[in-house]
Amino acid sequence: MRVFRSVAYAEPMELVRRHSTACAHLSRLVASFTPIATEYAFLCGLLHDVGIAAALILLGEDKKTASGIDSVMLAMALQQCHQEASAVLTRLWKLPQDIQLVVRHHHDVIIERHPHPLAAVVALAEDLTRENGMGITINGQRCDETSDNALMHARNAVGFDKHRMEKVRNEAKKLIATLERGAVSAAVRASEERPPRKGGA
Repeated sequence: MRVFRSVAYAEPMELVRRHSTACAHLSRLVASFTPIATEYAFLCGLLHDVGIAAALILLGEDKKTASGIDSVMLAMALQQCHQEASAVLTRLWKLPQDIQLVVRHHHDVIIERHPHPLAAVVALAEDLTRENGMGITINGQRCDETSDNALMHARNAVGFDKHRMEKVRNEAKKLIATLERGAVSAAVRASEERPPRKGGA
């Protein structure tokens, strides 16, 4: 229940929550064009950046960093440590080793000198979240960067040529639009269901 909650770092944590949710759905979409199990891909997409969430929680609980740190330093630190942190958490949660490997390598997609198809799916899905405005950017600093070379390896690993990638990209735009409409509707319902404050209009 605490994974996506941080009082001190509420804004970046909300970015992580939105990004992870979108990446989970897009991982399932990308996997649907491959032989990979779509729900397994969904889980990896949801958990791939859980290390960022954990880091924000720890920073918020430390007196020295609870008031906030320089955004450039924060983004650089999160970029450098979050794959390993995600792998540690998935290991502590006793999730399958394949999930641990995927979250640890979702930016480079290479495991034992070969592109891993499921890591490739997550890498492509995450890139699609960035294309659709759901990346993790803190004060202009991106902390979820994947190199063009790694994305090329990812496309090759799942057999996506230019035509197939364009088809996936178009489907991703539609899916993101649906997710955003759903989020707005949920927010409206929540505000309508919230009881009025005592003593207020």
